[in-house]
Amino acid sequence: MNVIIDKQEFEDGAFIIHKRGDVSTDYWHCRVKVPGQNRYKTKCLKTSDLKEARKTAYRFYLDIENKVENKIPIYSKTFKEVTKEYCEIQDRRAAVNEITQKSANVNKDHVKSWINQYIGKKQVSSFKEEHFFEYVEWRKLQKPKRGNKPVSDGTIRSELTTFKAILRLGAKKGLVNPLQLPTGKMPVNAGAREEFTEAEFSTLTKFLKDRMGQGSSDRKNWYRAMLYHYVAIMVDTGMRPGEARRLKLSDFKEGGGKKEVATCLTTIIGKRKNGERQRRVVPAPARVYLHYLAIKMLRPEGLDHDFLFIDFKGKQSNNMYADLIRQVLKDTKLKKSASGSERSAYCFRHTFATVNGGVNSDH
Repeated sequence: MNVIIDKQEFEDGAFIIHKRGDVSTDYWHCRVKVPGQNRYKTKCLKTSDLKEARKTAYRFYLDIENKVENKIPIYSKTFKEVTKEYCEIQDRRAAVNEITQKSANVNKDHVKSWINQYIGKKQVSSFKEEHFFEYVEWRKLQKPKRGNKPVSDGTIRSELTTFKAILRLGAKKGLVNPLQLPTGKMPVNAGAREEFTEAEFSTLTKFLKDRMGQGSSDRKNWYRAMLYHYVAIMVDTGMRPGEARRLKLSDFKEGGGKKEVATCLTTIIGKRKNGERQRRVVPAPARVYLHYLAIKMLRPEGLDHDFLFIDFKGKQSNNMYADLIRQVLKDTKLKKSASGSERSAYCFRHTFATVNGGVNSDH
């Protein structure tokens, strides 16, 4: 049996209408040759009337021509199909150490927990800029997955960053017009990460120093010592937690200044630019080198790497002592700033910027 029957050509074969011999309905169908491509776009015209079928087919043909002329995607997928590919890309990037597996998992969780729920069933080609900005209001109305704490602006901002990356992937695949991608500032502000005042930081360092060696086990004493030196280095260099995680023993060099203002030259591997991480050398106070030497004393023997910040077993730290820092800030009543925003390890960088007038902190 012929699949295409009763075929009629129009516009020198640019499109045809026909019936199908493999279906029970008597509807007409249309097939349009996509200009400039060796591909076709088909559509059931949902009518058995020839005159009506010709009109509908011609409108369909003109619509395809208009989309090609204005670079509007013709073929589409649902957001759920595109997010699936995005998640697979995240795993591949993690496998070659382009990003950490933790980062990949966070991005995938944004997709599976919220973005697919919000827009997964929609066609990517139907995306409008308001879909991006309306996500904020929708997200704040959703019941939290854990606990009763409302979602923070910082979390929504992170999810929107993932949303943007998915849209860029759709544009790269020709599924969404690049001109439709959201531009301008994020619709929510980044979470505030306020610095410690001089008095607050003095309270924090005294607390960390006074409890060194007072733990109930070797493991606790080890972490207390490591945390003290970690906080000191963070504030004196202005590093981001991710940069500190990549820091190695070989990145430190003593000297670099006159004796009375001796410095410790610290090579920091920072954010990516054009696919490669940027390296910068930061002159820090000489005391940083003393903290570096103290950390070396905490290292177990025989490690097969030279990452500076490690865990008790000698492995590269994954979370940069985040749980310990949260507990210390809680114990010292410094978890919240005067404005009410919650602090994290990133506040050490802002403390550095305040104390040093922003030197080296804008990288």
